[in-house]
Amino acid sequence: MPKCSNKKLALIAIILDEEEENRNRRKRIWIREMLRKRKQFGEYHTLFNDLSEEETSFYKYFRMSQDQFYILLSKIERQITKQNTPFRESISAKEKLMVCLR
Repeated sequence: MPKCSNKKLALIAIILDEEEENRNRRKRIWIREMLRKRKQFGEYHTLFNDLSEEETSFYKYFRMSQDQFYILLSKIERQITKQNTPFRESISAKEKLMVCLR
Protein backbone atom coordinates (compact mmCIF):
# COMPACT_ATOMS: atom_id res chain seq x y z
CA MET A 1 0.00 0.00 0.00
CA PRO A 2 1.24 3.49 -0.73
CA LYS A 3 2.16 5.79 2.20
CA CYS A 4 -0.70 8.16 1.44
CA SER A 5 -3.33 5.52 2.17
CA ASN A 6 -1.58 4.55 5.45
CA LYS A 7 -1.92 8.18 6.60
CA LYS A 8 -5.57 8.18 5.63
CA LEU A 9 -6.18 4.95 7.55
CA ALA A 10 -4.41 6.36 10.59
CA LEU A 11 -6.56 9.52 10.47
CA ILE A 12 -9.73 7.49 10.12
CA ALA A 13 -8.73 5.34 13.10
CA ILE A 14 -8.07 8.45 15.21
CA ILE A 15 -11.40 10.01 14.25
CA LEU A 16 -13.32 6.82 15.02
CA ASP A 17 -11.55 6.50 18.37
CA GLU A 18 -12.46 10.09 19.32
CA GLU A 19 -16.09 9.55 18.34
CA GLU A 20 -16.25 6.45 20.52
CA GLU A 21 -14.78 8.36 23.48
CA ASN A 22 -17.37 11.12 23.04
CA ARG A 23 -20.21 8.60 23.09
CA ASN A 24 -18.89 6.94 26.25
CA ARG A 25 -18.57 10.17 28.22
CA ARG A 26 -21.23 10.73 30.83
CA LYS A 27 -22.95 14.04 31.17
CA ARG A 28 -21.62 15.81 34.25
CA ILE A 29 -24.20 17.11 36.67
CA TRP A 30 -23.06 20.00 38.83
CA ILE A 31 -25.93 19.76 41.26
CA ARG A 32 -28.51 17.06 41.69
CA GLU A 33 -32.18 17.90 41.29
CA MET A 34 -33.05 17.00 44.88
CA LEU A 35 -30.37 19.39 46.15
CA ARG A 36 -31.79 22.23 44.07
CA LYS A 37 -35.00 21.94 46.06
CA ARG A 38 -33.16 21.99 49.39
CA LYS A 39 -34.30 25.53 50.25
CA GLN A 40 -37.94 24.62 49.72
CA PHE A 41 -38.11 21.17 51.27
CA GLY A 42 -34.89 20.65 53.23
CA GLU A 43 -34.97 20.04 56.94
CA TYR A 44 -32.85 23.08 57.77
CA HIS A 45 -34.97 25.57 55.89
CA THR A 46 -38.29 24.21 57.09
CA LEU A 47 -37.47 23.17 60.64
CA PHE A 48 -34.78 25.50 62.00
CA ASN A 49 -36.97 28.62 62.01
CA ASP A 50 -39.73 26.78 63.85
CA LEU A 51 -37.28 25.43 66.41
CA SER A 52 -35.76 28.87 66.96
CA GLU A 53 -39.12 30.18 68.14
CA GLU A 54 -39.39 27.63 70.97
CA GLU A 55 -36.44 27.18 73.29
CA THR A 56 -37.66 23.84 74.67
CA SER A 57 -38.13 22.34 71.20
CA PHE A 58 -34.73 23.63 70.17
CA TYR A 59 -33.15 22.05 73.24
CA LYS A 60 -34.88 18.70 72.67
CA TYR A 61 -33.77 18.62 69.03
CA PHE A 62 -30.12 19.68 69.50
CA ARG A 63 -29.52 18.83 73.17
CA MET A 64 -28.23 22.36 73.74
CA SER A 65 -29.67 25.83 74.18
CA GLN A 66 -29.76 28.37 71.38
CA ASP A 67 -27.09 30.39 73.18
CA GLN A 68 -24.78 27.36 73.27
CA PHE A 69 -25.51 26.66 69.60
CA TYR A 70 -24.55 30.18 68.53
CA ILE A 71 -21.44 30.23 70.75
CA LEU A 72 -20.29 26.98 69.14
CA LEU A 73 -21.13 28.33 65.69
CA SER A 74 -19.10 31.50 66.28
CA LYS A 75 -16.07 29.39 67.25
CA ILE A 76 -16.07 27.16 64.16
CA GLU A 77 -17.81 29.28 61.52
CA ARG A 78 -14.65 30.52 59.79
CA GLN A 79 -13.24 27.01 59.45
CA ILE A 80 -16.36 25.44 57.93
CA THR A 81 -17.57 28.27 55.68
CA LYS A 82 -17.13 27.83 51.92
CA GLN A 83 -17.59 30.33 49.11
CA ASN A 84 -20.44 30.26 46.63
CA THR A 85 -19.51 29.56 43.01
CA PRO A 86 -21.29 30.44 39.78
CA PHE A 87 -22.31 26.78 39.53
CA ARG A 88 -23.74 26.18 43.00
CA GLU A 89 -24.47 27.81 46.30
CA SER A 90 -22.49 26.56 49.28
CA ILE A 91 -24.07 25.15 52.42
CA SER A 92 -24.08 27.70 55.23
CA ALA A 93 -22.04 27.14 58.38
CA LYS A 94 -25.21 27.18 60.46
CA GLU A 95 -26.77 24.45 58.33
CA LYS A 96 -23.59 22.33 58.50
CA LEU A 97 -23.50 22.62 62.28
CA MET A 98 -27.17 21.72 62.57
CA VAL A 99 -26.72 18.58 60.48
CA CYS A 100 -23.61 17.60 62.42
CA LEU A 101 -25.29 17.98 65.79
CA ARG A 102 -28.42 16.18 64.74
